[in-house]
Amino acid sequence: MQNPHLVPSSVSTPDTYVYETSTMQLFETDTTGVLKPLPFTFKSEKGSSYSDRQICVVSRDTFYYADNVSGGKAIIRTVYQGDSLHTEQIYNLAFSKKTS
Repeated sequence: MQNPHLVPSSVSTPDTYVYETSTMQLFETDTTGVLKPLPFTFKSEKGSSYSDRQICVVSRDTFYYADNVSGGKAIIRTVYQGDSLHTEQIYNLAFSKKTS
């Protein structure tokens, strides 16, 4: 791992999550420290290969994160169900546009 980051979790399990920024891969660890990659990688909203994404695990299959999007940053929700990954932007953090 080149750029690992611990990921906060509201899930009440002994697991810990580690996010590798260079590969956009999220790993789950157990109490023995074994890393298990989750079966998906995050995609950058802006098409960049690097992201300063800040992830929070809210359940074993739901993740919220702030990421770069066109025009600034946004809060995005990703839900993993079965073999599908559903991602949606839920809030744009860009400054409000000025009106004349």
